[in-house]
Amino acid sequence: MFNYTKNSLPSLLFAFMSCVMLLSCHKKALRIESDNPDKLKSTKIYTPKSSKLNSTFLAERNELNKTINQILPETYYEDDSYTNNNHDNLKLVASKTGEVKLSIDQDKIKYTVPVKLKVDYNGTVHIKSDATIELYFETEFNITSDWKLETTTSSKGYKWIEKPKINNFFGLKVSVPNIVLSLLEKEIKTQLKDIAPMLDKQLAEQIKAEDVVLEIWNGVQEPILLDETYQLWLSIKPKTIKLSNIKSNDKYIRLTSSIDFFADLNFGDKPETDKFIALAPLEREEIPSDSFHLEIASAISFPYLNKMVRDELVGYEYKHGKKTIIVSEATLFPNGDYIYVNLSLNGSMSGNVYLRGIPKIDTDTEELYFDNLNFDIKTHKAVIKVADFLIHGAFKRKLNEYLRFPLHEYYIDAKQNIEQGMRETSEPPVVIDFKTEKIYAEDIFVEERGLIIPIVLEGKSTINYGK
Repeated sequence: MFNYTKNSLPSLLFAFMSCVMLLSCHKKALRIESDNPDKLKSTKIYTPKSSKLNSTFLAERNELNKTINQILPETYYEDDSYTNNNHDNLKLVASKTGEVKLSIDQDKIKYTVPVKLKVDYNGTVHIKSDATIELYFETEFNITSDWKLETTTSSKGYKWIEKPKINNFFGLKVSVPNIVLSLLEKEIKTQLKDIAPMLDKQLAEQIKAEDVVLEIWNGVQEPILLDETYQLWLSIKPKTIKLSNIKSNDKYIRLTSSIDFFADLNFGDKPETDKFIALAPLEREEIPSDSFHLEIASAISFPYLNKMVRDELVGYEYKHGKKTIIVSEATLFPNGDYIYVNLSLNGSMSGNVYLRGIPKIDTDTEELYFDNLNFDIKTHKAVIKVADFLIHGAFKRKLNEYLRFPLHEYYIDAKQNIEQGMRETSEPPVVIDFKTEKIYAEDIFVEERGLIIPIVLEGKSTINYGK
């Protein structure tokens, strides 16, 4: 049992008064008891819009010449029997010499084929001689709606570059007898008719238009990793593809294509690509420009947003008269069409408060902000009972100043990632030149996965072959 004397009474009174003062001070600390906000439904749903990618395909004539020369065989024709062609006593080998030269006009390819001839005539006399001739062909081509290449090649004649000659008794080069030249020209005219379908066959075997287009079509459907930290993937779903007529000049062959597609974003693991959208049929259309208008549904995740919010708000002190309110925690979360800000407060007032605002984009400053930021109705009722100065004072205005997030770097990252992804869909000698001239965003959507911001990119795209 505690024993006290007269001398200990003042000490007891002092201790009692100290406790009363401490309790009194604690009683003055305001406490906000705010219920969690009601769950709201979204009325503004993001629906992906179709994007259009117009590209100009530029092929250097020299590079195409090189490609054509690579696919042509070394020997075009060989008759190794004197008895062929009604026993014409003529053997003939036609082989490649020099480069094939081509020109393209709309849907026709015209090419000049230099040919070396080895002539072996065993008639009234036995003559062996070499000669050079130029053959002229024209191929009409068409790509069908199911991406099959159709060609029809016809002969457009020939010209002697060097007629076959033999040495006379004096060692001089003289033309072969007319009978031999006549037989040779007859053979050439006959073989020109055979060479034309042979060229069509070679073109059909070497140029698989459907395979080339299908590889590109499936290639653009491969997801592109935009953000490794948050595993953000861009997926493209093509709809249609159109081609213009071919135009050419002395240096280039030009073709414009147009692809309509949808683009979407996904967080987490790489989206499955085992089921590509089937190749759309070819549509023919004159395409006026090589400009593109892409709308890419970009997203800012809530973990990323909350990191920025905490960096800005945690530790912030708001003073009102003798009162000081300290933000000890800050979190954003989606609710319907709104973004809610949950603040944990300490200091002269403690508790949790909820504010809500509609996310918008300031197109002048390229910033994300929350329009009409106000206390949630439940928080409003709780705050007005104990601290109405928070409602009418500068607290919300200060929060508005802090809750503005720059998007410019975000735009730049999206631009660089998309441009790099487009470039990586090609390999030499095909090079994609994808230049974004304008990038902006005008709207924003609230989803559980984050803030969906449809970013619009405008610019020009060129596919260079051999540049």
